[in-house]
Amino acid sequence: MRAQIAQRNLHLRDRSNLADALEDLTAREQTVQEYIGFVDLPRSLSSVSAYPHQVNVDAIVRQWCSDYQIEAAIWTALKPNFEQKWGKPFSIETAIDYLQQLPTGDRASAIDYFRQTPIEIDTPLRQAVTQLIE
Repeated sequence: MRAQIAQRNLHLRDRSNLADALEDLTAREQTVQEYIGFVDLPRSLSSVSAYPHQVNVDAIVRQWCSDYQIEAAIWTALKPNFEQKWGKPFSIETAIDYLQQLPTGDRASAIDYFRQTPIEIDTPLRQAVTQLIE
């Protein structure tokens, strides 16, 4: 049986195993596996067990997988650095301000990033960006 794995930018992909999907995302994001989050429902595995510094979204992602009948999900789990980079605490408003001040090409790339995210990923920031670009 091939597992259906949810990946950012690739929506749902059939993969023979989670390890292949993790390698793909690690390479695409040009990072190390320590910064790739995952849950594997059939095996009750989670990246937060191996990498406790990751933001723990385990319960949320497990529920999402269960709701959509997906066996596993992976995502980029980079450390939050908005305040360090932007000099202001993260909020929807400051994120939109940041997006609007980006040079045109960078802003287009950032907006494209939101557009490529699976529609099931519905966050307050995505809602605000969607309103901004419509």
